[in-house]
Amino acid sequence: NRVRCEKERGSRQACAPRTMRCFLAAAFAVGVASLGAAAGDPCLSEDVLRNLTVQVGACRPSGTRPISYRMRAGEYECYTRPGHRLSVPETAGEGSCTVACEPGEFLSMSPTFLINGDVEPAPRCKKCPRNTYSVGGGERFDSWPKPPLPLPEPWFDTKCYGFDESKFLETGLMNDGWAEGLNCNAWNVKPDGSSVSSGWNGGTSRVRSELRLRLNVVKRGGVRFTFRVDADTTPQAATECPWMEGHTGSDQWLCKDGEFGNTSASCGEHGGRARCPVHYPWMCGQPNDGQCGGAFCCGTDCGIHGGNRLCPGSGGLQVMVCNESRTRTCHAAELRPLPYQHRQYVSSQLQWMEAHVALEEGWQELVWVYSRDGAVLGNDIAELLDLEWHGTDYADTDCAPCPAGKQSVAGASRCSSCPPDSVWEPVSHLCEQCGDGKYALAGFAECLPRPQCTPDDFTAHYSRCEEEYNSQRLRDYRWLEPKVCEGGAALPSPAFVACNDCPLGRYRHLSRCESCPDGQYGSAAGQCAECAAGSEARKVTAYDAWGGDFPPGFTTGCLGRCGTGGWRPFDDHVDGGASHMAPSQAWLELAVNATQPARLSFEYTLEGCDPSKQDATIEFRISGRPVPLTTACGGGTTLFLATIPAGAQTLRWVFSVKEDGPGGMPSPARVRLERIHVDDPQGGSAGACKPCPPGTFSDAPTALCRPCPPGQTPKEGGKACGKCPAGTFAPVAGSPECRPCGEGTTSG
Repeated sequence: NRVRCEKERGSRQACAPRTMRCFLAAAFAVGVASLGAAAGDPCLSEDVLRNLTVQVGACRPSGTRPISYRMRAGEYECYTRPGHRLSVPETAGEGSCTVACEPGEFLSMSPTFLINGDVEPAPRCKKCPRNTYSVGGGERFDSWPKPPLPLPEPWFDTKCYGFDESKFLETGLMNDGWAEGLNCNAWNVKPDGSSVSSGWNGGTSRVRSELRLRLNVVKRGGVRFTFRVDADTTPQAATECPWMEGHTGSDQWLCKDGEFGNTSASCGEHGGRARCPVHYPWMCGQPNDGQCGGAFCCGTDCGIHGGNRLCPGSGGLQVMVCNESRTRTCHAAELRPLPYQHRQYVSSQLQWMEAHVALEEGWQELVWVYSRDGAVLGNDIAELLDLEWHGTDYADTDCAPCPAGKQSVAGASRCSSCPPDSVWEPVSHLCEQCGDGKYALAGFAECLPRPQCTPDDFTAHYSRCEEEYNSQRLRDYRWLEPKVCEGGAALPSPAFVACNDCPLGRYRHLSRCESCPDGQYGSAAGQCAECAAGSEARKVTAYDAWGGDFPPGFTTGCLGRCGTGGWRPFDDHVDGGASHMAPSQAWLELAVNATQPARLSFEYTLEGCDPSKQDATIEFRISGRPVPLTTACGGGTTLFLATIPAGAQTLRWVFSVKEDGPGGMPSPARVRLERIHVDDPQGGSAGACKPCPPGTFSDAPTALCRPCPPGQTPKEGGKACGKCPAGTFAPVAGSPECRPCGEGTTSG
């Protein structure tokens, strides 16, 4: 006698007994649950369990989750005793919301409670299958809704504030100056949905753009996001805004001269307050605040004191973490780890960087604040690429599939891009390995043919020049990474070669190249000689020979569909990388500290592109300020000259590829830099004596000529200064010539 399960009225499926063998026909996929008989004889078998899944719903206000079962459609066999009725209810009951699962897991219910006769389902955390992920009770955004759709609701909100100077002057109150929506743009999604940006605010000198995320955290959790910042800053901002880097970590105030004080008035004779104590962590924006002794207030909430104080002459990103469990308290999150100097207020982070913010239980609000105060240069933008949080639920009830182009192993908390030399296959939803003779880099949609190797694909590296090796050094060649070529040119063999000549202006001392003393220059023969009066031995740092490595002060990277990780150093030049595809931007930065306005020169070449289409370009900026380069693609090598303002400055070259090469191949465009020279009185060397610039003189060997005092101008070929003749005057120090006095006036 067989037992066949048939659908009864209502929500249950029943099996009538005929023999000890029960035959279950499952013709539906939803609503299958308890397969056990009332007397405890289960209609369970390995075959049934393999096709039975448990569905766990979201938490209800009552603190429980609904639980239901699903069975794959088909026919299964199980055993029971005659006379027992087997029921299949659609739901199994409710489970607790307090069972926590880790990232990479999801909450399930074990069907073994049916066998044991348990009243409550048995919760368990299971690993996410391959090519899926979970964040551990939260949400993740790898892509964003394209405009005009709003930011994901209900979590995100955004506002911006512009500053009305006339309103501030009327009342003297910063709060009256800030106006929502005044000449500003709030955070928004980029047109392609790839990231969220702080909005274009380049034409506004003082602005705040805020992105807010409010979460109810039920267990200790966190927020993880990938960000970048490309803002502008004045030299003073890097050192004169210490309050942007958080409180002192103690109950003392830090003063501008470095002294600490125990009261808010302690810094009155020490230049003012630089950082606030831990119990009043924020420096507020209202200057000369009467409630704070005519100074900038420190407090727990700056809402009535002009808002948080900004950093004059700069733009940058901060992330505020506000706990709303009792009274609202906020602190700045650390965006970058040590050894970064600026970790809580970031003005420049060109490459994507990941940050993590820990969250305690209770209502929490994160505020991404992009602010600028007085600076109107640079690209002026902060971006978020992806964002996730966990802790707003005890567990995820299912695992999300990896987005197209990414994969994961079982138990993953996130998905990763396909490894090198593989691409995403949309049919199989797997990363497929490229075949022989083909390659793929991160972000590539298809495998490309490997080009033949040429000498441009490797570079020489040199050991130190050693006396014991007869003043020789070892030269070996290494492939430039990532290596995509095959066949063709091979690496030359390592060999000892003669030590290179010292750069002009230096001489060799044992194994090192040393600079000549101040006032002396290095001749081509490698000897030092003094400069005569009326001239100067201006020191310059020359980047002429690279030796396969970037010197200190240089950084590089690439964004987009990059063929290499950034710019590459060769023996006598650097290039912007190779095998780039559109869109991509490879950047090279050099940090300099000019004690006075400094001269800069370099040579650049852009080739392999179409000047009519501008499918590849090179841009140059000095601390965010664009400086036009006059030569387009194919125009040969061009010498560029500029003056760098005094102070800490950043020189940036950006090589952009805007169109792929023919047939969807990498762009053939190339850019190279040669002979980068920067005035550097502290670490440079002089290769020649130069006449004193107009308005200056030298009466002895010197590295820099001195300006003549007011009322005097250079004479005797810049060897001395002389007073202006009667009826003329020189108003300021360094005047190049005497000016005639105006009608009815005389000099004296």
